[in-house]
Amino acid sequence: MDIGTLIFQIFWMIMIFSMFLPLLRSGSVKSARLALIREIERKRKSRVITLIHR
Repeated sequence: MDIGTLIFQIFWMIMIFSMFLPLLRSGSVKSARLALIREIERKRKSRVITLIHR
């Protein structure tokens, strides 16, 4: 395996990782948001309705 092939493979691994990073990040944001909403609902003993602007 020469250095060119290694650099090429590393480049594509970084590209693929960068494509999936937003999916992982949005999932963690959604779960954190849901946990916070549930906590507010539990404290207030009522339902919380949100409007989330994208």
